[in-house]
Amino acid sequence: MDLSAIALFVVATGAVAAGVFSFLSWQLQRQNAQENRQYKERLRLEEHYFKLHLVWQELRIAAVLLQNLTPPTPECAPSLEGLPVDQLSEALSTKDLLSADVSTKVRVARDDLVQMEQLAANARAAEVRRQASFDRTFLEQQRRTLTSLHEASDAILTHLRE
Repeated sequence: MDLSAIALFVVATGAVAAGVFSFLSWQLQRQNAQENRQYKERLRLEEHYFKLHLVWQELRIAAVLLQNLTPPTPECAPSLEGLPVDQLSEALSTKDLLSADVSTKVRVARDDLVQMEQLAANARAAEVRRQASFDRTFLEQQRRTLTSLHEASDAILTHLRE
């Protein structure tokens, strides 16, 4: 074997090895890109479910607050501080977070919470609390709000299970 044949063999072997390594590199790159897409999708889903869980939690907190609310009396006004109206509005404005049905139920619950806040604010005036129909109006709105909160919570739980 002469030197040129050995050199030609080494060059050919190097070219084959370079081709094999290039192919393997391309395969690894494709696999890595696919795993990255799957990872991003999994993160997106986790974030989506986390946000849904936060909305559900806010609805439950509001329901517990309203369930433990003392009814208004002529001497005492109910205090409604910290209702999650802003958080629910933010969830409603987040694109693709809630389905149309769930969004409607959350919107109704948010609107009912706003009405509860307005009634409680009005009840700070003693003459409003002394009106004959105020107790009935307040309790009816509290019942309606609790119902809408439970419906919205159930809708979110159903959406989470899908």
